[in-house]
Amino acid sequence: MISSPTGQVRSKHFIDAMGKLKEAALLMIIGNILISIGAVSIFPAVITGFHGLTIGLISGAVAIVGLIIILIALYMHVVPSFELLRSYKPRLYGTAATLVRIGYVWGAILLIIGIITLIIIIGAVMLIIGLILLLLGKIGIIIGMFQVNSEIGESMFLVAGILFLIGLFVPFLSFIGWIIVYTAADSAVARYMEKTEMQPRQPSESIDLI
Repeated sequence: MISSPTGQVRSKHFIDAMGKLKEAALLMIIGNILISIGAVSIFPAVITGFHGLTIGLISGAVAIVGLIIILIALYMHVVPSFELLRSYKPRLYGTAATLVRIGYVWGAILLIIGIITLIIIIGAVMLIIGLILLLLGKIGIIIGMFQVNSEIGESMFLVAGILFLIGLFVPFLSFIGWIIVYTAADSAVARYMEKTEMQPRQPSESIDLI
């Protein structure tokens, strides 16, 4: 029995989305570690004055690399993963995908414009709006975590969503949340495959080979 092409495409969207999320989680973990290392090591360099200038420059470079990695994770992995989830089940994941796209894409654009034009009042307004949109993007990720758990029954995504939610106030917990997402992505795919195998196939969704 061969499943319908439509079902195969939808399954591929979910599996690819989990793969993108896993890659995003790994990059977020690495990026946050580098930023933490850079931030922690830059303070002693500042205190030591001129002799710590080299260390300070290296620490700053490490932090910048970490920030770049996080940006890659967000815009090349997180946003595309939610678009894949939207393609998989628009009604279930559409809201989360919209929040993630609008929040992180337009939020970043307004944030950059706001920083550049900060000298005038409109710049400050755009900066605030950009930060609000970035917050909406994070909320979209939280909703997506809850929805994956609701559909697949992978409770680790529920835990990750809760940690991301609390992480809005305690940032370190978001780091833990990404570690959980990294470990849960493969399990979610396995649960999804098991769930789809157990579901009875409708005649319109399959072709019997004789």
